[in-house]
Amino acid sequence: MLLLAAVLIAFTLFEMAHIALSERSLNSKRFEEVKTAIRRDPANSALEYHLGGMYEVQEMNDDEAVAHFRRATLLVPNRAEYWSALARECFATGDRVCADEAFRNVDLVAPAVPSYQWQIANYFLINDNSEESLQHFKRFLALSRDDPTPCFDLCLRAFTPEEIWSHVVRDLDRPELKLNFISFLSRNGHTDFAYKLWKEAVANGTPIGFLSVQGYLEQLLAISEVGKAEEVWLTLERQDKIKGDEPGSANLIYNGGFDLPHLGGGFDWRDNTKGDVSAFFADTGAYQGPFAARLDFNGGNNNSEPINHVIPVEPNRQYLLKAEVKSEDLTSDSGPRLVVHDPYCPGCSRAETERTVGTTPWHEVSTRYTTGPKTIAVIVSVVRVRGRSFPADIHGHLWLDSVSLTAMAPAH
Repeated sequence: MLLLAAVLIAFTLFEMAHIALSERSLNSKRFEEVKTAIRRDPANSALEYHLGGMYEVQEMNDDEAVAHFRRATLLVPNRAEYWSALARECFATGDRVCADEAFRNVDLVAPAVPSYQWQIANYFLINDNSEESLQHFKRFLALSRDDPTPCFDLCLRAFTPEEIWSHVVRDLDRPELKLNFISFLSRNGHTDFAYKLWKEAVANGTPIGFLSVQGYLEQLLAISEVGKAEEVWLTLERQDKIKGDEPGSANLIYNGGFDLPHLGGGFDWRDNTKGDVSAFFADTGAYQGPFAARLDFNGGNNNSEPINHVIPVEPNRQYLLKAEVKSEDLTSDSGPRLVVHDPYCPGCSRAETERTVGTTPWHEVSTRYTTGPKTIAVIVSVVRVRGRSFPADIHGHLWLDSVSLTAMAPAH
């Protein structure tokens, strides 16, 4: 019994030393040490994989790397990283048959890993196998929750928007991805096809929320497609994703009283503040209703437009802009004011209300603006023009409430 126990202890110590040597060799950068470990443990797939990586990186010997990666896959054929490494090196050596087989084994072993689907899709794309490439791009998007823009961008370099839609995006059960693709196409100049897909999405009852279409809205406004942007906005209202205007209201400004949740884009107020000015859209010191907007000026002296609002309008029409404002300790001689202008016509006229300085109670400011023959939208902004007195910086607070833009008589 003592002899048997001694033999078992010796065998255990040998195995422990053997394992320790193999583990140390897995971190070694010395070829002879790793090769020695493999001779002692020829069935160790991890050592073969490690040695293949050393030949790939240190020696740049693709043939030796292929040999050891292949040996690793033979020893343990269910490890995706082994097949991926073999596929990579077979591709480097120009062995298309080997690379095809290895990449397909990667897919077989790890079909639900997005990074491998990305590798496979790129491989087949490079080798002009469009059908398999599109299949794996589709599976990548189905699995990945990262930003899909890089995938869309790469696909658009190789395929038409129609091919990407029909073979990659359309059948995926991810509404937000489809809306993201529509926004992507619009940003990249395919506005007509993007609009067609938008119409299909609405007709098919695709769930739509403001955040999922905000990018599309912003792009439509950037390229002056105000009518289409308005259609998207009205769809959100019909689906109760945003609160619509009060029935019968003549006010064209959405959320002019700041009592609705701040969306920050589309046809709601935009926050452009940075550095020396801050905006709050739910201040409780309101003129009427629960909330008002408050701007805090902290010393900047440059021209600024901290908040603004895009509004669709008609050409050749006069509009009345009104708001209630109050101030506290506004130090500049050039206090903030409301300005209305055509964003798509930089040289066209603009109108502005009187400035607000010092400390004032709630009071009305107003101005009239006449649109031009091609005006389709205006921007209403709070603007601070640089003061003329020294120091030119501005401190203090401005409150804004009950902002309205209403149509008056047609222009002569």
